Amino acid sequence: MRIAYERMLVQKAFPPGMDVYEAFSRDTDGYDCPISRCYSAEEWIALCDGAGFKTEYLGGYLSETELDTLKQMRDSGQIH
Repeated sequence: MRIAYERMLVQKAFPPGMDVYEAFSRDTDGYDCPISRCYSAEEWIALCDGAGFKTEYLGGYLSETELDTLKQMRDSGQIH
C-alpha cells in the first residue's frame, strides 16, 4: 500500500478521488491490469475463518523500505 500512497500523493499518478485500494490494485500489476487486492486485517481473518482456518491478528509492521521512505519524506518536509 505504501507504493500506492506514494504514487497517489507524491507522483499524482491516479485520478482525483480514486481510493487507495483501487490505486493499489491498479499499480500492482500495471495500470491496465487491476487484478490484485489488499485486505484489511478484519477482511483477511473473515476469509481465513470462512475457509476453516483459525486466525488471529497479532499486529502489523513496516518494511525497512517503508521506514526509509517515511524518514526521507519527514526530513524533506513532505510529512510531519
